[in-house]
Amino acid sequence: MNNLSISSPIFLILLLLGPMLMITPITVRRYLLLIVNTGLYITYLHNVEETVWILIFVFLPLVYIKLARKWSIPVWLIIIIILSIFCYLDFFEKSSTIKLLGLSYMLFRLIDILILMNSGLIPKIDSIDYFNYLFSFWTIIAGPIQRFNEFKDSFYAEKPLISDEQRLQFQHRAANGLIKILIFGAFFKDISDVALKYYVSYRGNPLELLSNMKCFIAIFYCYPLYLWFNFSGYCDVVIGMGKWAGFTIPENFNKPYLSRNLIEFWNRWHMTLSRWIRDFVYLQLFDFLGSSILSKHIFKAQYLSIFITFILVGIWHGTTKNFVVFGFLQGIGMAGSMYYRDILLKKFGKQRYERYIDNKKIAFIERFICIHYICFTLLFFM
Repeated sequence: MNNLSISSPIFLILLLLGPMLMITPITVRRYLLLIVNTGLYITYLHNVEETVWILIFVFLPLVYIKLARKWSIPVWLIIIIILSIFCYLDFFEKSSTIKLLGLSYMLFRLIDILILMNSGLIPKIDSIDYFNYLFSFWTIIAGPIQRFNEFKDSFYAEKPLISDEQRLQFQHRAANGLIKILIFGAFFKDISDVALKYYVSYRGNPLELLSNMKCFIAIFYCYPLYLWFNFSGYCDVVIGMGKWAGFTIPENFNKPYLSRNLIEFWNRWHMTLSRWIRDFVYLQLFDFLGSSILSKHIFKAQYLSIFITFILVGIWHGTTKNFVVFGFLQGIGMAGSMYYRDILLKKFGKQRYERYIDNKKIAFIERFICIHYICFTLLFFM
């Protein structure tokens, strides 16, 4: 199976053709994008069994949407089924399709549609809009995670004329993204890959890497830099080229490695994922725990909810024990950041806490600790 990636010739051609696709009349645009989006995806499907599962994965929620009001089918049942299909492909088949074809991001889109439809926030979903949303070539590979209403508003919005200055600005951002990926990202990846050989020789135990300090330092700092340059570079490319076409894609990064704690980090890193897990996982867990077994301990409900949420985030990234450890450490960091903030607010009060936050020395120390904690957790992300 070929890799559907930012360097794929077909994908790059589509990014360049985006402006011409989007200036067509809306009635034409809908069908044109449907052909392009689904056609691109189909060209990368070569395994019959996986193709069948993906078709079920995609069409089952649409059938539910069309029949839900007639049959009163509970939405949680459909969500469990598509989660089961996703887990089957990922856990049991050890499928490369999950990563190559962006199924994890498609899962987020499907859940977004199902919950919005069930809550009445989407009165009706057109089948063409449904497929264009799921298979949008701008965000199919690795996001950003765009909500259905955001997608629809941007897709159907009247496309204003773009000035030469704006066009150059969008192209400049996309070019910078490619530089991030192909030069800086590749550079730090090469260094971390060499160190990874030693990492594997130590059986993947980050603590044992301390015995080889050069290898440890190379992975500790270069792998996080590779992740940032590669992922933020990809987002720069698709956001820039999307804007050139008149299609708005949400921002996904905001200088995350300058964060003072894990709360701030996840508000700056993969921001669309953070908002999605906040709305559909964390808040739901917090509401359940805060209204049931921990109703008299709201703060504990908050800490436990965020901890469980990030365990699930770790598992979503991968099914090996290293990703579970990554999620565990992120959960500890998030719960610890919340607890630390709450303790300071209780001790200092709002005004003194704000002065504490404004202290530059404290800000430097917190940023230093935060970035090194993040780098440590990413040792388990590899």
